[in-house]
Amino acid sequence: MKDPLRDLNTPWRKVASTIYEAPKDSKLFGSVELDMTAVDAFIKAKRKEGIKLTHTHVMASAISRMVAFHVPEINAFARRGKIYPRESVNVMLSVLNKNNEMSSILIKDVHKQKVSDLVELTKQEIIKARQGDENKTMDKKNTLGNIPWPFRRWVFKFVRWFTVVRGWSWKSQGLSSDSFGSFILSNIGTLGLDLGFPALFPLANLSMVVLMGKTQKKPVVINDEVEIRNMMTLSACIDHRVLDASHVGRAFKALKVLLADPEKLDEIPVEELKNCPF
Repeated sequence: MKDPLRDLNTPWRKVASTIYEAPKDSKLFGSVELDMTAVDAFIKAKRKEGIKLTHTHVMASAISRMVAFHVPEINAFARRGKIYPRESVNVMLSVLNKNNEMSSILIKDVHKQKVSDLVELTKQEIIKARQGDENKTMDKKNTLGNIPWPFRRWVFKFVRWFTVVRGWSWKSQGLSSDSFGSFILSNIGTLGLDLGFPALFPLANLSMVVLMGKTQKKPVVINDEVEIRNMMTLSACIDHRVLDASHVGRAFKALKVLLADPEKLDEIPVEELKNCPF
């Protein structure tokens, strides 16, 4: 089987990664409405079994499998004019910390796991973040925040140059090309927002950030008949140095297929993993 990651550095990719800066002028936005009716039925059944599954768990699983098995080009980043593949598919989930402020947790190799297993795994990572790891993150934020302006800006630019531009690791600060995973997923629907326009985090060097909107009942035409379905607007921002609109189109198309049969997300994808580069 042909490895798609070997062909990441096409002539256009080399040009795109040169003419665009990260991520100031390399952002490309897209959105799609997803039918969550089958997902909601699946979640309801799992909750009857005592498994507190949410839209975020399901979407993290579906997007991770989409990246790993359908659009592996997403799992890459630009550095010094070239595109580099990542070694694993990891998702950075946005969560609220104990101070009701936005924080994040990193879940590794989600595409290899059952979606039900994400419930306990996510819970454990949130507890860790709210205890020890969150304190470390706040210490870093406080340290940067206490530096006078404009020196604070200079320090940030140096850290970004060191980790993102040069691609070096700063182990003592926990910063590297993979510190923020393969993509960021945030559920803004829980905040009451129907649609959001994500931004590429300047320090992360991610090729994609995804926002989940609020799920609402809407009339949808299916087989020339109007039905009431549970619809969610999913929006994404991509790094145009790494990806094109065609990649987003393939991604959204694959997501629709995966979400139409969510029960399969609760199975280990044995066959898919045989040919998976991650």
